Order: sequence, then C-alpha cells, then structure tokens
Amino acid sequence: MHYHSKKKKIRGWKRHKRKIDRWKRHAMTFPFDELHAHKRTYVKLTIHPFYISFEGKLPAWFVREVFDAVLDVYHSWHEQLQLLHEPYDLMVWLFDPDFMKSQVVVSYRDCLHFYDQTFEQREQQRAFPTDKFVNDPMKVNDMNWQLCIHTTDWTKEIFDGWLEDDLITRQELDRYKRNVYETMVLSNGDLLYLIDSGNVWIGKHTQEG
Repeated sequence: MHYHSKKKKIRGWKRHKRKIDRWKRHAMTFPFDELHAHKRTYVKLTIHPFYISFEGKLPAWFVREVFDAVLDVYHSWHEQLQLLHEPYDLMVWLFDPDFMKSQVVVSYRDCLHFYDQTFEQREQQRAFPTDKFVNDPMKVNDMNWQLCIHTTDWTKEIFDGWLEDDLITRQELDRYKRNVYETMVLSNGDLLYLIDSGNVWIGKHTQEG
C-alpha cells in the first residue's frame, strides 16, 4: 500500500485568524529567562492545526496575516533586546513553501554565532517577495533579506526502508533524488542525501544589536 498525503479541508477561517492574534499576544513577551539560561531562544508558529498536520495550500491572505504577526513579534523582540545593551543576533526565518516552519530566533553571548552556518545561501540572490508575504511593507523597510536553501536530509538506508515497506514508489524516490544537491558518506558507510526542499528567507535589521 502506497503512502499518500491527506490534504485536509479547513473550515472556519475567521476562527483560525483569531488564533493568529492569540499566538502573537503570547509570543510578544520576550523569554529573557530562557535566553539567559541557554544563550539562545526562538518562537515557532504553533497555530493549530497548521503546524502539525495540515498539508494543503494555505490561502495567500492567511499567509500574509500570519507573517505580519511574525514581523510584529520580531520588532517587539528587537525593542526588548535593546535593554540588554550587548550584542545579539535576532532574525526571522521564513520558509517557502513550508511556510508554517517559519520562526523568530535569537542568540547572544557564548552562542552569538550559533546560527551562522544553519543555512547555505543560494548562489543566485533576488529581492525579497514583499507582495507575497507582507500586508504592510513598512514592517520590512529596515530589514535585509538573504535567500538560503531549506535542506532536508535522508540516508540511503531510510530510502531503502521506505521502498521495502511500500511507503513510497520508485518514481517518488526518483523525484526526491532529483532534488539532491549534495551527497555525503557517513562514518558507518551509509550515504546521506542533502535535498533541496525549498527556500528560507533570512531577515534581520540592517543594524542589529
């Protein structure tokens, strides 16, 4: 039996829009205790059911509403972090097409450069698609954006297991492998495939910290 994604039909968009406001109100308060303890922290888009089980296409207006809330959180965190009077690295990660993976992350002190190598920049950079993601362009006027690769990685052992258990077809496996941009050999001899799964836009203030 082959695996097929179940795309759920979502109803009650007004109710889901209210969830955005609740998420934003909760996220606006900066978690200083966590930052001091771990020297880094983040906030994800924990808006049910989209961040767990939803695999359909989100309406464009909903994406812009959510990302406007993300930007509000980012700017609020930026203002609160000024109280530290020391360097920090605050950024937005916007995933496309896996939009609900987007988050706001920050690091400082011993972990100031913790996220420097998280994503690899795309060779061909382009302008940030403001019209696609933002209702209020003023919210991104003071931000720089870099286009990076959203990488997922799977081993040959995992792929072979999927085929053996009929979780994917040979055609689906070939489609995965067409998006492989780097292959590595692990210490146990297994192959690790790094797959280009889309874009990540990394945004931060033009003058940070």
